[in-house]
Amino acid sequence: MKRALIFELVLIYTIAAGVPLVAGATKAAAQEQQQTEQQQAALFPPTKFDGLYSVDAVTQDGSCAKAHFTVQVAHGQVASITPNDENITAIGIVESDGVVSLTFRGGVSQIAHVGGTIKGRYGHGTWSSPTLLCGGVWHAEKEK
Repeated sequence: MKRALIFELVLIYTIAAGVPLVAGATKAAAQEQQQTEQQQAALFPPTKFDGLYSVDAVTQDGSCAKAHFTVQVAHGQVASITPNDENITAIGIVESDGVVSLTFRGGVSQIAHVGGTIKGRYGHGTWSSPTLLCGGVWHAEKEK
């Protein structure tokens, strides 16, 4: 009877503390996580274009405002945009030869398509927004 009560208390504590009931389960989970990260790194390895870029976008057609922002490229993909008060998201890549191909989405229905190239620390290209009816050019410099 005493042994069963002690077992129940240990079992309740183990479950409440989130400790796995199977010995080695945390080790197996850690190994699985590491394996997943290695597979993702193999699919999207770091590139020479990874880093922070200061970007200036100038409007040449339409009435969109000039913009200045910073983007972070990680594994050849835009990982973040700042400032980002408009909840802008980006889908696209910087290819191994420096070709930039992105689509930015902001707000409910704002879209901007971006294309161009990056060579060394500098990039340039064009952008257009079919939803805002404007477009122009962009220039970027990689921060050290």
